[in-house]
Amino acid sequence: MTPLRRWWKGLIEFLFPPESDKWLAVLRIGMGLQVVVFTLFLRSDWHYLFAGTGKGLVSRELGEAITSFDSPLIPKLGWLVALGGHAGISEETVLTLAWACLLCMGCCLLLGLFSRPAAILAWFLHLCAAESGGLLAYGADNFMTTGLFYLMLSPLPDRYALDHRLVTIKPKDPQLLGFWRRVLQVHLCFVYFIGGLAKCLGDGWWNGSNLWRSLTRPPLNLISPDILVRFKYARIDNWIVSFRSRHGRFESCRVRRRFQSSFPQAS
Repeated sequence: MTPLRRWWKGLIEFLFPPESDKWLAVLRIGMGLQVVVFTLFLRSDWHYLFAGTGKGLVSRELGEAITSFDSPLIPKLGWLVALGGHAGISEETVLTLAWACLLCMGCCLLLGLFSRPAAILAWFLHLCAAESGGLLAYGADNFMTTGLFYLMLSPLPDRYALDHRLVTIKPKDPQLLGFWRRVLQVHLCFVYFIGGLAKCLGDGWWNGSNLWRSLTRPPLNLISPDILVRFKYARIDNWIVSFRSRHGRFESCRVRRRFQSSFPQAS
């Protein structure tokens, strides 16, 4: 076997390792739980956060206008509101239906009922909410969108879902399951490594200004600033930078070791 064929075989083994669907069940249940918690925590503020100009905390149109600078094709709640307007449905009713639908999709993912349609709708609705409220979104929303995206592309349903019990489904290809798990692993390696690198390059994480601003403003100002000033060893910000960068390196090393083990040494 030539070295080129060995490398190609190693690449295929790295990208398509045989896996069971247990990780897919964990991802489905975890994302369903996250969606349910997300919607329930926002149930009283949903309209306040996503209402139009003059009705909410920050105008939804402002967040959507900023999002449109990246791409006008990014889904937004404004699309649903405009569609409901053509059907004679008020903005408040559309927002209520979007919230209820997102909650239902989260429950369906938890149970494994209509797994793929539920994953697609949950991804779309959460992406609309995250992009329309872009001024209030943070890293967890990006991870939710990413997780739902990979979930809807993965070979659902898994063996623990209700879909698997209600409908006779052929067993999933172990190599296809392994491929989507590997793609998710590589994606997370890049996310953590680049996140740690960005923090290492930012002065605010080294001189303590980011941590100082966080701990001296409500509602996190539980520790007296005098204690923070006197306790010179409380350099938690440096620990965070070190953890994020090392965690990304650790995960990338794990994947790299598997990658290298899949490639026999060329003679």
